[in-house]
Amino acid sequence: MAEVPATGRAGDFASWNGVARVRADTQTWPTVPADETPTVPLQGTAGDEVVPATRRRRYAGIAAVDFGTASCTVTLHDPRERRYPPLSGLQKGVLAVRTVELIGGGWTTGATRVEWDAIVAEVSQRLLPADRQKDTDEPALAGLLRALPPDLPHLLDDVVLELERARSGCSPALRRALAVRLDACYDDTVTQPALDNLRLFPVVLDHATGEDELPSVMWVTRPGEPASVELGHETTAGEDVTPQRGLKQKVGRDVRIDVDGHEMSADALVRGALRFLLQRTDDHIARDGSETLMSGEVVNVVATYPTMAPPQVRQTMRRMLHDLGVPKVSILFDEAIAAAMFFLVREFGGLYDPSVSAFKARSHRVDDDGPPTWRQHMLIVDIGGGTTDIALLELRLVDRTPSNVDDAQRPHYGRAYKLVPQVLGSTGDTLRGGDYLTLLVFHWLKAVLADHLLTTRHADYAGVVENFPENLLDADGTRYRDGALVMEALVDDPGRQATARAAADRIVPTRWDRAGAHETAERRQTFHQLWAMAETAKIDLGRRRPAGAEPAVHVPKENLLRQLLTRVAPKAVPERAAGDWAAGAATLRQDVFDRLVTPSLTEVLRLAADLVRSHLPAEARLDRVALTGRSSRLGLVRDLLVRTLAGDDVRGGKRLRAVPWDPNGLWVEERYAKHATSIGAVWAENICQTVHQDIVDVSRLESGSTMLSIDVRNLFHHLHGSFRTGGTVEDRAAATPLFTSGTPLTRYAPDGPPALRNPEWLPFVENFSVSRERGDGSTMMWAQFLLATYLKDNADPGPDPASAFWRDRVRARVETDAELNMALLLCHATDTDTDTADSTDNADGTGTTAAGTGREIAWYRVGSSTPEDHDAMFLAGEPGTRPSGQVVVNPGVPGSMERAPAHVVFDLDGSGGVYTARFVADDADDAARLGAVSGRPLPVDLPSDGRWSFYLRRTGPDGEPVDRFIGAVDGPDDEPSGVPLPHWVTLDDAGELRVYAGRPPYRSAVTARQLADRPGAVLRVAMTPDNGDRRDHYDPFCGKH
Repeated sequence: MAEVPATGRAGDFASWNGVARVRADTQTWPTVPADETPTVPLQGTAGDEVVPATRRRRYAGIAAVDFGTASCTVTLHDPRERRYPPLSGLQKGVLAVRTVELIGGGWTTGATRVEWDAIVAEVSQRLLPADRQKDTDEPALAGLLRALPPDLPHLLDDVVLELERARSGCSPALRRALAVRLDACYDDTVTQPALDNLRLFPVVLDHATGEDELPSVMWVTRPGEPASVELGHETTAGEDVTPQRGLKQKVGRDVRIDVDGHEMSADALVRGALRFLLQRTDDHIARDGSETLMSGEVVNVVATYPTMAPPQVRQTMRRMLHDLGVPKVSILFDEAIAAAMFFLVREFGGLYDPSVSAFKARSHRVDDDGPPTWRQHMLIVDIGGGTTDIALLELRLVDRTPSNVDDAQRPHYGRAYKLVPQVLGSTGDTLRGGDYLTLLVFHWLKAVLADHLLTTRHADYAGVVENFPENLLDADGTRYRDGALVMEALVDDPGRQATARAAADRIVPTRWDRAGAHETAERRQTFHQLWAMAETAKIDLGRRRPAGAEPAVHVPKENLLRQLLTRVAPKAVPERAAGDWAAGAATLRQDVFDRLVTPSLTEVLRLAADLVRSHLPAEARLDRVALTGRSSRLGLVRDLLVRTLAGDDVRGGKRLRAVPWDPNGLWVEERYAKHATSIGAVWAENICQTVHQDIVDVSRLESGSTMLSIDVRNLFHHLHGSFRTGGTVEDRAAATPLFTSGTPLTRYAPDGPPALRNPEWLPFVENFSVSRERGDGSTMMWAQFLLATYLKDNADPGPDPASAFWRDRVRARVETDAELNMALLLCHATDTDTDTADSTDNADGTGTTAAGTGREIAWYRVGSSTPEDHDAMFLAGEPGTRPSGQVVVNPGVPGSMERAPAHVVFDLDGSGGVYTARFVADDADDAARLGAVSGRPLPVDLPSDGRWSFYLRRTGPDGEPVDRFIGAVDGPDDEPSGVPLPHWVTLDDAGELRVYAGRPPYRSAVTARQLADRPGAVLRVAMTPDNGDRRDHYDPFCGKH
């Protein structure tokens, strides 16, 4: 029986609530908020960028765009064909390369080398035609494996089989060495994700070089709207343009940038960069379409973003792609979640049988009454160029093989599994990644350069030194103290660092934020020269070296130092002295590099450890830790992470508890460090769009196959962050917690999105802000509501912001959704309800009452004058009278054990009274009547008839309960979204009982004036999302370094 929609004006609560007649219609909700249409803007529309008219030939696949701070990648999922060979083409390629290295014999010496060469020669004679057995610079067998000619399609398999057979006949020394290397070959092969089997293809973004990763360095080739922007290496930009870096950090912010004499917004430049990436993706499809890909232009895009990026950033990215002609844009996956999905690709992207077995072997069996389930906890740490993104996930593998299998068939029957990932928590830092580490090296090099000039040309800088702080001067306070700036660069004290950096900039000016046009060009050039040197040093010293190796040193190239010295101070040093200086003071040692970057890395890795400590379930272990991102490859990162998780961390004089985990579970992604995000995002998005999760193919099970479905959508059924409101930087304890990461989302109405409301009505303040917790005790602004601004922009503003109405009568409640957008519910509380400042929630987190009064603050719109409304109503007692006893649902049937004990909906004889809510029939100013809202939703487990049957239970003369039937309502169909739609019950003091699909609707107001005029009404207003992190001291490219 279909739901009858509730009446009400568009935009108020009526559009999100309805009375459930028997069964709520299954509905879906839009991916794009109501104020953002997914349709492409019309060409020439005022205020909109003109959309290219060429994006019409629709490509059937999906593109994931990872526009990073330091570099960009795009990965395609192409549905053209599906193949499931035991080894994919990519995996065969890895096996071939490793086998060629094995055949080369460089790992053998002496007698074992002679023995090995004989084995290779024997295998060649056995497998190769006579005309192909002649060795050249390498064994003939190795050359053919490198080429894999089509006339020898099984050569690789045959060679591996022959080497396995030969192993048993080797000498003990060779047998042991060969076993280790063969196992390494297989390990490298199976850990290569089978991307080609999964139809995942990294896009070649530069066909001239074959690169599938481009630096996020952009320059404008044609200014204006739309701007023509290119991405790539700075050396290819040309001399007449100014390369721009780090603009991803400015998305969604009103930032204007001078680009070669033209002022442009940062968003316009980023939109131009996205257009460039889309065009390169279209070009890639056109080039390779005839061979491996379908044809067309990309119209289905998933865009990733930093985990801690506020909604403004996500919405801006989506809007930009819509403006570029992409009708379907998904912003479900932040970078940490996308990286986690990559590891599922790696884990389950090949044959399911060994993958599932391996997962079960590394997991913990869940001891409960449900189907066989294994659980694993995974920490993802993605340290990219500009951001650090962290997530803690629980992975549950559920065996859902049908139990009704004949005993004779059971030994040969396959298994059906479902993998359910859940986000327990996420955090990160939007400004601290690899670029910030480069910035630390940059400041050290800058200090070294300034120190060199001050010590060799003191007289030239005497006037500048006079204004230096005392800690940089000698004992007399008249001269610069040699080495002082270099030492200050190593001090972990932000105040001292800032002072020293300002002094160094007076000698080596690289700050251009307040410089004139000519000075800006000079200083930017100096900055970028020094930056390139710092990046090279970081990469060189960041490589992981074998245990026991000598400490590394980095010596800057002499010609680069000479160019830098010439630019900053042409007469400062003779040309011949630059080499001596480079090999001396400008040499960066490994221990100095570690000292520079360790404090910053420790801080971001503490976020990961604190996330695990606060969100890992009690008695659980952290099973796996995965490092992705370009900067995660730094050897120091994994060493510090192991120490941080092991509790080697002292804060406030106390050593933190160790995280229960095995360091052998640490995995560092080397091969796809940057591509992990776009690969994981496009794979998971394809599952969301195309896979039917709950279908079990019995015919495949009967053939003995293993089936695995992955419930990717479950990632978005729980809140990804913790939030609070109020408090100050000085007094964080005064803040009020709103939401906790990992809390399940719910649905408040049939057509409403998954959402969550904080459990209490709070005192309203004119500047109502919500902050997201980072995990280390600090927060970042997330959303804000300014009453004065809202009333100014409202056509029917209502009471003045200074009116006592807002202070004394209004209470507030925060609502968030899966995308972490924030809205504010403002309730007009009556005199009785404002006796106390706070209000408390019912145990179920829905109905709220004023503390001390027992009354619910918000009024409910229950019943209306429409005739259809009576179809949803039952009489629980005599007409017009309050019933007594208990209202129960689905009581047990005498003589039958089919049904569970009755669920008590209302205890009408309980102490304190049940009628604490107030109902109005319409939004008109009619009188309120008393009523009750059930303290918890109706049970989801239904009897075999699939109905909720209501009874009025009273005690009979013999003291036994007597149940009188009230009415029955069909339960809901299975919810395809996976997010439950609870059903609630209301009962008014006239005995009218109603069942609601979702929460009963509030009495609504659509303007501030209506809110003031309607007691108990609720006004829903969107909060303004913050537009990003603005900590300039972490932003390398803000012009202040």
